[in-house]
Amino acid sequence: MKTKLDLYLAVQRLSESTLAKSHVDAEKELVALLKPLNLVDHDQTRFSQQFFSRRHTMLELKNQPLETAAPAGKQ
Repeated sequence: MKTKLDLYLAVQRLSESTLAKSHVDAEKELVALLKPLNLVDHDQTRFSQQFFSRRHTMLELKNQPLETAAPAGKQ
């Protein structure tokens, strides 16, 4: 990875790919992604928080069906 955008996108993909895994296993995968990069503390914190926030949101939305409005004129 060369840029923060590369890392941002990798964290997004990891958030999605760990949905079926336990929190502990997901965290292990995050550590495996971030540790070799040897990030400064504020970036380590930023991308860790991003991962857990995105993953939490995805888990909340995972089983929620879409609510659609009735077509116009069919109320």
